[in-house]
Amino acid sequence: STATFGRTTVGTLQNLASNRKRVSRFVLGEAGTVSHISGYVDGNGSRSSSSQVVRFVIYADNGGKPAALLGATGSHRIARRAPAAWVTLALPTALTLKPGTYHLGIHSGSSSYVGRYAAVQLRGGLKQNDNSFTSGPKNPFGSASTVNLGMSIYATYTPAPANTAPPTTEPAADTQP
Repeated sequence: STATFGRTTVGTLQNLASNRKRVSRFVLGEAGTVSHISGYVDGNGSRSSSSQVVRFVIYADNGGKPAALLGATGSHRIARRAPAAWVTLALPTALTLKPGTYHLGIHSGSSSYVGRYAAVQLRGGLKQNDNSFTSGPKNPFGSASTVNLGMSIYATYTPAPANTAPPTTEPAADTQP
């Protein structure tokens, strides 16, 4: 079976600026293998271009800030006027992660304000920076500005198997003389 970590509630839709990477911080409570990332998006931004391309990213955490790039999905083209929906994209290689804090996010392409992403109000909940889409997501994340939003985005993972081996016991020492 699979589980998720991140934010599965849908917030208010925000315009996607071009060539920008934005992430929110989430806690993975158990070890697992992440295979997909899902974000809530639509194509009803304020500009009339035909589409905007996006990919989802996952970064390691370093003291509350996004650090090393762990993975990026393939790209998805958000068509103008596309209805709001969860878009799920696969990672090319599943990531085996330990319990801990990670940053999930969206990296938007060169068209601006066609697509929108959902986010809730959350003080200091989003880190963002400029990052050309064609060059891929930067590793490490780089310096970032902070926005008071938390993205509606989550990762799907398979929990690591629990230790199923029966406990071993030593035979009791013989105390008979």
